[in-house]
Amino acid sequence: MKISVYITSYNQVDFLTQAITSVLNQTLQAYEIIIIDDCSSDGSRDVIESFAMKYPQLIRFYFNEKNIGITKTRNKAISLITGDYLTWLDGDDIFKPNKLEIESKLLKETNSNLVYSNFYYSNNRIDEIFQIWCTHIDELPKNHRIFKDVISRRFPKGTLFRYELVDMKLIERIGSYDEKLDIYEDFDFRIRTSQIANTAFTLEPLSVYRIHDRGLSRASKKIHLKNLSYIFSKYKEQVIKLSDPESASIQDSIKKILGKFENLDDSKNGKPYFKARIKNKLIKLINKF
Repeated sequence: MKISVYITSYNQVDFLTQAITSVLNQTLQAYEIIIIDDCSSDGSRDVIESFAMKYPQLIRFYFNEKNIGITKTRNKAISLITGDYLTWLDGDDIFKPNKLEIESKLLKETNSNLVYSNFYYSNNRIDEIFQIWCTHIDELPKNHRIFKDVISRRFPKGTLFRYELVDMKLIERIGSYDEKLDIYEDFDFRIRTSQIANTAFTLEPLSVYRIHDRGLSRASKKIHLKNLSYIFSKYKEQVIKLSDPESASIQDSIKKILGKFENLDDSKNGKPYFKARIKNKLIKLINKF
């Protein structure tokens, strides 16, 4: 099994070394590590080049000549993949050492083409873990086909899984990330994979998701609503065709998702203000669990 890992980077120099090291330290070595930097200005490129010089047979890198955004950056990464299976990591998070080994075994044992795993939340320091995503298997979909659950975000804490391991044949079938999206490109991507994927899950936490100010979207409420509305409109007919009460339940979930952003106030024209509101709401939500 040839597992490719791509790492996205944009002005995350304080965290990037930990991210790259966590992939290098896997108990099952990746077939290749591709690092894509979206025109960082903070020294991230020096870090990437240093790792590439130490591991020339394993690490390849690509530097965008200008900042093109996360969606196009992810598509560039996918275009460079030569392995049979793919997972990825953002430059401010980390893999646990046995992520690739456990997930690859799960793929084989369940005859799946997409597997996802539990993860931890941490503060700015990656070792300051304060919460786990899923506390019990009953919080997750019972079916291996999870489209209905993904589009309505019926997952622990209303948050989808992260850093899944996917058969490249599946990605070839669904296509690349939708470049009409500025944000939520990963949400749309998971909706499309969930339509045809045979999935499996392990309750063992195999990655750490870092919550910090620089990692939260700085987009305005208008941008959030624009992108989410576009995503839901893409699948509107598919949802409507579902039998009741499932269709009604999903449509209600979609209204609630949009409603959360419609009720947020960024009228102060302060992107940091909106960012802080999102962060505080997320932390309050997590603490409830």
